[in-house]
Amino acid sequence: MNKDITELSIKQLLSSGDAYIIPMYQRNYAWGEGEITQLVQDVVDYQKKKNKRYYIGTLVVYKRKNGSLEVIDGQQRFTTLSLLATYLKNLCFSSDSTTASSKVMPNMGWYEKLNIDFESRPKSTDTFAALNQRIALHNLNGENYNEGIVNGYSLIQKILKQLRVVSLKSFADYLFNNVQIMQVEVPED
Repeated sequence: MNKDITELSIKQLLSSGDAYIIPMYQRNYAWGEGEITQLVQDVVDYQKKKNKRYYIGTLVVYKRKNGSLEVIDGQQRFTTLSLLATYLKNLCFSSDSTTASSKVMPNMGWYEKLNIDFESRPKSTDTFAALNQRIALHNLNGENYNEGIVNGYSLIQKILKQLRVVSLKSFADYLFNNVQIMQVEVPED
């Protein structure tokens, strides 16, 4: 396999020490209910078929001189996956630890810090930081936060609450361990 193409589980992608930078030329996060529902449904469908792996697509990156990875293509998907992980982590923290069972809630201890940064959109970075700090969604409306990211998080909350076919823990386990993304690193030129 080409050394510039790396197969990563979603867990490996989101917990790597790599810093993924969303550059200025990328559009704002814009996935709505249709795209997020489709992503979740695709994961559930592959999980129900008992497929060992589900390839979710590619993430095209360029390694900068400082070692960070500039996201060239796949930003919407990567942002959604980061929102999914943040929501599931927050859900674990919001559950009463005395009643929350490891059989019910996903183990999100591996998701310690965000590895997504929006180079020229501090509102987007601040919105992710606020979500990661479990600030209530109704406090994230206004000009200090990115409306698209708040909306995406809210849609994930809605879609996952409606998940009936598989348990949330089972969904998260499959998503983070069996769903794969191909990271393609492009050369400098």
